[in-house]
Amino acid sequence: MTAPMTTPQAPFQSALAPLPSAQIPDANWLRQTLRMTGWVLFMARRRVMGKILIGLLLGLFAVVVGFQVFIYYAIANARVDAGENCAPVGTPAPNSNQPQQIVCQPPTQQEIDQAQAQQRQTANNFRDSYIAFPGAIGIAGIYTSYMGVFFLCILAGALVGGEYGFSTQRLAFMRGVTRAQMVTAQLAALAVLALVVAAAMIVLGIIVGIGVAGAMGSSFTFPPPRGYWELLVYWMALAFNLFAYGLIAFFMATLGKSTAAGIGVALVYLLLELVVGSILTGLGSVGEAVNNATLKTVGHIPDWFLGTNLGALTWHAGQYPLAITLGSNSLDPLRSFFVALAYCAVFIGLGYYIVRTRDVLD
Repeated sequence: MTAPMTTPQAPFQSALAPLPSAQIPDANWLRQTLRMTGWVLFMARRRVMGKILIGLLLGLFAVVVGFQVFIYYAIANARVDAGENCAPVGTPAPNSNQPQQIVCQPPTQQEIDQAQAQQRQTANNFRDSYIAFPGAIGIAGIYTSYMGVFFLCILAGALVGGEYGFSTQRLAFMRGVTRAQMVTAQLAALAVLALVVAAAMIVLGIIVGIGVAGAMGSSFTFPPPRGYWELLVYWMALAFNLFAYGLIAFFMATLGKSTAAGIGVALVYLLLELVVGSILTGLGSVGEAVNNATLKTVGHIPDWFLGTNLGALTWHAGQYPLAITLGSNSLDPLRSFFVALAYCAVFIGLGYYIVRTRDVLD
């Protein structure tokens, strides 16, 4: 018998065998984008900065509510001064240098009771306008339009800029994530954060308006059916306010590839818009007073600012039937919506263009 012959290639067959294929990324565009969105939200929830910002947002709102409660009790418990009843006595002699004699009597009990009733009414009006439902929702909305925007810009700049700082974008692109998916996931996460923050602050406003104001003697009545629609529209307008400003941080963090650029430039823009807008509005008021056409035109420049148009949208959203927002606003809500939408389109479009054309190794 002859032994079976072995070919020289036999010992190398295992080495030449094909390697097991790597795990293929999810080919479903939407499912993969949602997974990326969840990852961005996970980072927002787990990062220490996110927890600190949430704590500051809630803590400062508690301070605002506490200050309003303090004002209410300061008005209600202030010392009542009903005044004195003073009347001249007698008639001075002709050509006399003596002054007219005035005699003052202390106020009557009826006058004291009237002054106390007016004081209680003033305190109750303040409570019902700023602490009770629905005024407390308006206060929560105003607070969110400033401090909520401030904190969301910080968080958005940290999330988007952190992608470049930790080079996580390169890893995602290597695993098959497209640049459009990356930008869409960041924007979707920002929208979810804006919706959650706006909803949380409105709920806190409702709790204050029912619970705190109820403990102070205010009565609560359920809103009409149209009022629930107003609450929904106000929530969407407030969330759009947060989202639009968050886009500034998104764009600057993308442009500067850093957290500092996203946070710093966004906050500087917020401050400049407030300061410059106040100055230009003041010049417009001067123009109205002196009838100067140039100054009047300058005074209308802030009508095209992002914050002015977002504020107009929020104000109109909370007007009927609950009258959540106070004050007045003359800007057309449809015009304000399209102006704000144009700002958002510019920030999103430029941000995507930068990500789309930038070398991933830069």
